Amino acid sequence: MTLSAAPDEGLDQLLAVIGLKSELMEQRADPQLPAKGVVLESLIDKGRGPLTTVLIQSGSLSRGETVVVGTEWGRIRLMEDNDGKRVD
Repeated sequence: MTLSAAPDEGLDQLLAVIGLKSELMEQRADPQLPAKGVVLESLIDKGRGPLTTVLIQSGSLSRGETVVVGTEWGRIRLMEDNDGKRVD
């Protein structure tokens, strides 16, 4: 698998592999811990506003929580899994 963020090659495959592995390993986070993770990609969609793909490494997120990335911040309005289904 070739991965390059600049020309946007291989990111879909990477996200699919991460999703599949997490389902197979049945990874669960401690809901009491604040979320900590890595932003994989972000963009601004005309109809939906800012969108971000995040890999949560520990803890958990909920709708309405405030997220800080570097010097930027925002609220979580909607969460979707790698198949585009809404998640609480």
